[in-house]
Amino acid sequence: MIRINKLLFLCMFMLWSITVVSAQNKVNNGALKKSLTEILHIVSQRKNVYINFNPQITNRIFLGDTFTGKDAIAKLNKSIGSYDLDIKGANSRYLYVRPIKKFILKGYLVDEKSMASISNIKVILAGQTSVKSDLNGNFSFTLSKGVYLIKVNADSYYPKNMKIVVNESEKVTVMLKKKIKKAIVVTPIKKKEEVFSATKDNKPDQVLADRKLTQSETINNSSEKSSSDTVLLLPKCFSRYALKTNILLWGNATPNVSIERRLNKNVSIDLLLAVKKVTSDYESQSLSYLIQPEIRYWFSNCFNGFNIGYHMYYSNYGVGDIIFPFQRKGLPNDLFYEGYLYGMGASVGYQKRINKHFAVEGVIGTGYIHLAYDQITWNSSWHNKKSLDYNYWGLTKAAVNLVYLF
Repeated sequence: MIRINKLLFLCMFMLWSITVVSAQNKVNNGALKKSLTEILHIVSQRKNVYINFNPQITNRIFLGDTFTGKDAIAKLNKSIGSYDLDIKGANSRYLYVRPIKKFILKGYLVDEKSMASISNIKVILAGQTSVKSDLNGNFSFTLSKGVYLIKVNADSYYPKNMKIVVNESEKVTVMLKKKIKKAIVVTPIKKKEEVFSATKDNKPDQVLADRKLTQSETINNSSEKSSSDTVLLLPKCFSRYALKTNILLWGNATPNVSIERRLNKNVSIDLLLAVKKVTSDYESQSLSYLIQPEIRYWFSNCFNGFNIGYHMYYSNYGVGDIIFPFQRKGLPNDLFYEGYLYGMGASVGYQKRINKHFAVEGVIGTGYIHLAYDQITWNSSWHNKKSLDYNYWGLTKAAVNLVYLF
């Protein structure tokens, strides 16, 4: 009987222990899983302040701290920072929870000398995270407002540190300097036995000839190696846009501008717009304008070297004037006319870099143009107005462009 009572007492004690531990775990788990909504209500009552928040967001966030004391709001603000939230105050009694505004920091890694983009390089955001540059040398971070330190370490480049102040989404260019590898020149050591044997066999001339041949081969090999090391590749397609103006059109008193965008390494698209206002004796003012889109293929990289293109052409010309290069093509000089023309053609061009942002370019193209115009005879009034057309084969594009790359 005594043994049964002891066993019963032991079972009851174990059951009580399990119940207490389970209750304690529930309390702890409840504390760990307390939602941000509940915490904000508690802090609001303790601090006697009003906190405005969005329950759809705060119901998904769970925190374990009870956030008591004078700095409870500061502690809470620090904890929800990892969820991209922030507590701000309109005044001392009214607070609100808002998302932290994020900015995108985009960057490009380029070689300082060749301006070629550098891929697969690790970029470290100090104290936070790191990414690798893509095939075009691009990298990006999503950051809140503040000051950050970017570190770039690569085996073949010198390390680079940059301090960035983030106030808005922006772009930065990180230029890396390539490490210079010092060539080690090994001078062959002459063996005394070789010189002695040559003297003993009375064949010093043959030994000298062999030695000269060996030296000349070494010089040739070293010169070939050094020349191959110093060959600089053409810069890769780093610039994305080119802003241009045609000097030839300016010579014809025609303001013009064109914008060109890189699509990939070897393909770009270009759009030219030119406008000319003409004042005549018989009509106060007329306006001629030119629109010329073009797609280009570059043999090396975009905005560098030779290219071929296919362009289209549309122009609306006022009385007595057509924008270059179709000045009065097929039209008598003693008549007045107005109308439009359209066509297409092929071109070849070459662009030469001056520095990082500036270049010069020459382009010439030929093709087909159809002109439709009204021929007008002046005799104290407009009359005998005839609608005519003309087909033109020949020069369709000519340009000497000043180029700004960015």
